[in-house]
Amino acid sequence: MKIFWRIMMIGMFFFGSAFPLVQATEGFEADSTVSADMLAEEITIDSSVDLVSEATDSSVITDSSAELPENSESGDSLEVKSVVSVADEAVPFVSYRTHIQDFGWQGAVRDGESSGSVGQAKRLEAIEIKLGDTPVAGGIDYQVHIQNYGWMNTVSNGQSAGTIGESKRLEAIKINLTGEMAAKYDVYYHVHAQNFGWLDWTKNGEPAGTAGYSYRLEAIEVVLVTKGAAAPGATARPFVKYPTLSYQTHVQNIGWQNYVSSGALSGTTGEVKRLEGIKINLADSTFAGSISYRTHVQDYGWQAWKQDNAFSGTEGEAKRLEAIEINLSGEIGGYFDIYYRVHAQNFGWLDWAKNGEAAGTEGLGYRLEAIEIRLVKKGEVAPGATATPFVRLGGIATQVMSANQMSATKVQLKTQLSYGTLVNGVRVAAPISNITAYMQSTTSGHQVNLSILATSDPLIFNLSFNEKALNPSETYKFIASVAGTSSQLWTSGINQNTILGKLSTNGSYVYYRRDQTPVNQLTLKHLLKTALEPVGSTLYVWGGGWNEADTGSGIEAVTMGASPQWKSFFNQYGSIYDYTKTLYQIHNGLDCSGYIGWAIYNTVNTSNNKDGYVMLADGISSNFAGRGWGTYRYKTTISQYKPGDILSSAGHVYMVLGVASDKSLVIVHSTPKGVQINGTPTPSGNTNSVAASLAKQYMSTYYPAWYNKFPSVKVGYSYLTDFSQMTWDVSGNALLSDPDGIVNKSAEQVLASLFSE
Repeated sequence: MKIFWRIMMIGMFFFGSAFPLVQATEGFEADSTVSADMLAEEITIDSSVDLVSEATDSSVITDSSAELPENSESGDSLEVKSVVSVADEAVPFVSYRTHIQDFGWQGAVRDGESSGSVGQAKRLEAIEIKLGDTPVAGGIDYQVHIQNYGWMNTVSNGQSAGTIGESKRLEAIKINLTGEMAAKYDVYYHVHAQNFGWLDWTKNGEPAGTAGYSYRLEAIEVVLVTKGAAAPGATARPFVKYPTLSYQTHVQNIGWQNYVSSGALSGTTGEVKRLEGIKINLADSTFAGSISYRTHVQDYGWQAWKQDNAFSGTEGEAKRLEAIEINLSGEIGGYFDIYYRVHAQNFGWLDWAKNGEAAGTEGLGYRLEAIEIRLVKKGEVAPGATATPFVRLGGIATQVMSANQMSATKVQLKTQLSYGTLVNGVRVAAPISNITAYMQSTTSGHQVNLSILATSDPLIFNLSFNEKALNPSETYKFIASVAGTSSQLWTSGINQNTILGKLSTNGSYVYYRRDQTPVNQLTLKHLLKTALEPVGSTLYVWGGGWNEADTGSGIEAVTMGASPQWKSFFNQYGSIYDYTKTLYQIHNGLDCSGYIGWAIYNTVNTSNNKDGYVMLADGISSNFAGRGWGTYRYKTTISQYKPGDILSSAGHVYMVLGVASDKSLVIVHSTPKGVQINGTPTPSGNTNSVAASLAKQYMSTYYPAWYNKFPSVKVGYSYLTDFSQMTWDVSGNALLSDPDGIVNKSAEQVLASLFSE
């Protein structure tokens, strides 16, 4: 029997994929000849054997093969081998496609195949799902959870769920069958989620993905299973929800507050109320494990660990919480960090602690007043600073910030002294009563206590010492103690001369080296004797004693002893010397301020090249008084003179050797001729004064070479009217002392004392 089959090639395009539909109109035999005209409209099959006498709509071709030879023409035939099975019912399938970040829509896949991407960090943005070959009525519904939007409305049967062009990630999905399909089949699905990878399988409208993490879905697999049949894989964890953290505190005079959730404040601030107890709980966790915590309680110390909403602290005992430790145990600890910070008495909010670290204070008796706790995904950034969550006072922090010469021989160090503990990045201040400091010789062990003065900054103190109290030629280190903890004073760098020594650092610590100058050298008599050394052999040179830049002391003014060059230069001249012709030959002599600077340097030092004292003449007396060396008086307020007085004016400076019986002054200075002893008139103006007579006597007797060249010994009345004064403090509390009683001697007595030795 000849049977005619019409095989229609119908392109069923399902999301871009063509599925050929083969429709049988009669039964056909196993071996058949097919016309090449099939390529156009129909195929004629000749058969001598009936395989199926009556074909139904449920017939499915499970395998077939047919080949046409090359260059086949219409009318040619080919042999078709077909295996035909007849089923009672069609097998349904599920197909789906996803819209992927940067890639767009993918081609459809079906029945458990993966749609999306893995290992490329690309989010799913939308999905379409459809059933095929359904043997019974019904369809498929699905609902997605979208970034910022949450759960969207349910869509079905190939509709798009999600967003396109908004860069929003899918975070979770629910899929469900409807109608008779739901009664005969289960729909299983699982997702590949950011940071978790493939989660387990779930089914029939249960969520798959994550909630609360802001994690993207990256891929999905969906499959239909006969109702009640085994799942395609594990089903333990298809959906991961962010655990819910809650806690409540028991507050002084208030009692138990309501529970608050992650990150919220529990307790009070600004009300001076202590926390007395706490409960902490985790709920809705898809991870095994617990939250554990313990508190440090007033008078009791650290308490036993509690967990999972158990009470820690005290109630009805008026005991403050002082610190707390919180930790996660079990599986959940591998996925989360627990952060917490406390508001502590006197400190306010401390920094964040995590995973069992202590937060609060210990040993200070400070109450906790509030707490914040947060559950943070493992390894993510802390909610804030983490430097100092816990304060246990101890240690010492020191730093010498600067140094300066105070009055006379007193040196002051501006120093940070505090506990070593940091709170919010700042050292904890120590009361001055808890601080001691001293200097200790590195050779003899000699100790001198440092004076300590507080400043407006609670971390900064001024430490001072008197250089005279230290042994000459010894090096001292500085040691401070805060509440019994001692440390050598540290500095980032200091290198500074003082009057009697030098401050320096070895790169870490500060040291003071005392000069060789003995205390008995720092006397008024020694100053006057030193001032006489250049007399009679040093000519006046404009700029002499100054440096090349004319800004301060030159090499001769910071060198011990009189320069041999001065006397050599003096010997080159006779009675005629004009200083205007030797201007700035600075190494050949001294001008007036260069001379005074040289005299002071050689009085207080025993070595070369320290800081000098050469400056403009009109400022010398006030500058020296400002160093704490003596008392300054403006020229119109001077009532008396004393040996050693420094008198300065706009163009000159001199030193008083003594006051004569007629109130005239014997002085020493560098005049336009050079360094010599002169006499002033009396206060009444008499130029033939006792001082002038004494000056002539001593210059002619002790400096004949000079006197023979330059016999003039008188100066004008302006020396008594135009100069401001600095009188030395010789009480022993300043730079110079006066064990010889020079300050109370007359000019005659002073000169006799100076020249008798």
